[in-house]
Amino acid sequence: MRRAVPYAVAQSLVVGFQWLSMLFLPLHFKALGVSDTGVGVLISVFSLSTLLLVLPLGILSDRLPPRPMMAAGAAVSGAAYMLAPGVQSVGWMALVVAVAGGLMLLVFRRRLRAIFMIERPEPAAIARRG
Repeated sequence: MRRAVPYAVAQSLVVGFQWLSMLFLPLHFKALGVSDTGVGVLISVFSLSTLLLVLPLGILSDRLPPRPMMAAGAAVSGAAYMLAPGVQSVGWMALVVAVAGGLMLLVFRRRLRAIFMIERPEPAAIARRG
């Protein structure tokens, strides 16, 4: 139970940040002069990057320890989000959104769950302790 609270807080912060970014990204795209169709395509890139990266990052995450991979995913997606306001080209913005979307969803959130599940004591160990 002790580990459930930090996990829930961390997961809530990540999901909240992700959906807040999804709320403000269309406004930023419109400020860049992107059409409504272009905004829809750029938002779709967020989900498409997750779909395309799920298998390679899943294989990689099975081979690497969860903590360094989570830290790398958080750093890269954080850097992508920090670059987003300065990007003026729609093509580069699609790349930023793809990297931020795919890495945040797949690496950070999935590895956070893996860390929680790996470090959680087994039910048999809890029963032995009494």
